[in-house]
Amino acid sequence: MNHEEGSCSRPIRGEEMGVEDGRIPDSSLTSSSSFDYLYTASDGRLNGGVSGEAWIASDDDKDKWVKIDLGKTSTVTGVIVQGRYGSVQWITSVKVSYSLDNVMWTYALEPQCGEQKIYAANYDNSTPETILFPRPITARYVRIHPVTWQGHQAMRYEVLGIAE
Repeated sequence: MNHEEGSCSRPIRGEEMGVEDGRIPDSSLTSSSSFDYLYTASDGRLNGGVSGEAWIASDDDKDKWVKIDLGKTSTVTGVIVQGRYGSVQWITSVKVSYSLDNVMWTYALEPQCGEQKIYAANYDNSTPETILFPRPITARYVRIHPVTWQGHQAMRYEVLGIAE
């Protein structure tokens, strides 16, 4: 048994950092690609898109991600992911990476466990799935990387953290 892993405290949920309610502006939501130049990162706000909006990566994108610029260095506790409203399209697993400078990226749990953690995500297109880190991370930028999906790599999302 890895004693360091066993000593993790209970994860902290934190609060929504502003993707859903618009405190984080469209210009701070970017992605590796978008399907047919539609369905951009700003279309992926959690619980948004009652007419089918979501961020959808291009089919030929080999390293899919959506990036959230929190605007300042923040304490991040996790993410929430959700599928595309009204469609059989959702993310079934994700990786999460983070950065302080938008240059050097670290995957959640890689420093602690020596590997990139793959988190289970959605099982339908409407239920938000909350993914909490074993301990908070410090980041300005957060990327959510779809690994597997149902139908299409469509996602709505939010970042959780502790307001400072």
